[in-house]
Amino acid sequence: MDSSRITLRPYRSTDVDDVLSWASDDRITRSTHFSTLTSKEDALNFIDKSSIPWRRSICIDDRSIGMVVARPGSGDDRCRAEIGYVLGVEYWGQGITSEAVKMAIPLILEEFPEIVRLQALSNAEHKASHRVLEKAGFIKDGMFRKYLYFKGEIKDVVIYIMNSTRISLRPFKLTDVDDVMLWAGDDRVTQTIRWNTLTSKEEALTFIKDVCIPHPWRRSTCIDDRSIGFVSVFPGSGDDRSRADVGYAVAFEYWGQGIGTEALKMTIPQVYSEFPEVKRLQALVDVENKASQRVLEKVGFIKEGKLRKYGYHKGKLVDLFIITLRRYRSTDVDDLLSWASDDRVTRSIHFSTLISKDEAFTFIDKSSIPWRRSICIDDRSVGIVVARPGSGDYRCRAEVGYALAVEYWGQGITPKAVKMAIPLILEEFPEIVRLQALTDAENKASHRVLEKAGFIKEGMFRNYFYFKGEIKDVVLYSFLSTDSIPS
Repeated sequence: MDSSRITLRPYRSTDVDDVLSWASDDRITRSTHFSTLTSKEDALNFIDKSSIPWRRSICIDDRSIGMVVARPGSGDDRCRAEIGYVLGVEYWGQGITSEAVKMAIPLILEEFPEIVRLQALSNAEHKASHRVLEKAGFIKDGMFRKYLYFKGEIKDVVIYIMNSTRISLRPFKLTDVDDVMLWAGDDRVTQTIRWNTLTSKEEALTFIKDVCIPHPWRRSTCIDDRSIGFVSVFPGSGDDRSRADVGYAVAFEYWGQGIGTEALKMTIPQVYSEFPEVKRLQALVDVENKASQRVLEKVGFIKEGKLRKYGYHKGKLVDLFIITLRRYRSTDVDDLLSWASDDRVTRSIHFSTLISKDEAFTFIDKSSIPWRRSICIDDRSVGIVVARPGSGDYRCRAEVGYALAVEYWGQGITPKAVKMAIPLILEEFPEIVRLQALTDAENKASHRVLEKAGFIKEGMFRNYFYFKGEIKDVVLYSFLSTDSIPS
């Protein structure tokens, strides 16, 4: 198929016969959210009355043979959009859908400048759709178990994502010299890596030629094929061949944008593929370099300890408490206000800091949250666990949230409260088969809470939504009704 014949354009009423020819085919509509069209009237309504904000007809020779849609989020979700697509059966397997999606991407990003993340949810069993997204440059970001009802069945879905910034890894080239000099000549970058700041183009050229190119595994981190940093992997040898050390750096102007994290995520499968004897990747990081520690944790590295002159630093002794969950009472107002007025608690939850008894009373009496329990110690409220069941096609799942007074952080109270909540929620809402929690990618304490409560990490969503004015990366955890609660 000549891809130059493929165009995207808005729908016209004269497309009615062409639309009906493919949208009346059950083989197509079984994987779409709209029902099979059965008449010209249906097709005209489909063309004229769609509420989808961005929709284009996929055309060959100006005849409609399918469509691409985008549904931008709103409010805190305005940074992302959901992508969907469909194509007439006679054109399947010719690369047309992938080409159409690739054509759609810049159009969507231009029309909706706040969007920094495009994503698509695809049935876990729909391999053809997965291939479409991968060919269009989307990255598989995870699988969500029992995520939604689709045409009467609970489905596992795979999420694919594309950020508006395109990152790639490749070997260094001598022509990278000017770009390398920009970041490797910056003291702010080199202060945390082993080599010295480069001071001339000649040094940069020698560095690329004698160090980067012959290195066992060193890749340039690129945006639009321009070098903005590196990732290196040093495989061990002999008895140490089972492990490899990882190093990385990113140009200062790109700090804080998740690029180092994304580059490492791309690195890991490549390294394991190229070095099959490597079973362990490790990184040594300056204890004061918190940003680098966050990069590693976002990618899934686990902090194993702090190496000092005398060995590992291991944990601390904690107190144990008797914890209960119960409904809120008006007499909880003072206890509630004591922790819900603390910015350290509320900065990571969806409600605002409470500032008065009146606000605390309102919170207790008028909350619209369907399931909410006070975490209590000696019957005093010290925190909260909530569940928000979905509706419609999402009635099979519920969102879980929690908060705890600062004085009780780090003592294992929240994981225990969440474990206590799980059977109560599942009993009260029998249609729910999946509990899930979205947590800030940087909130490692919250990740540990969920993992200790038996939740499974399913993936990280980059630039997923606005939270209190900032676009956040979030990590998704889930617990199925068939999973076991840890003892």
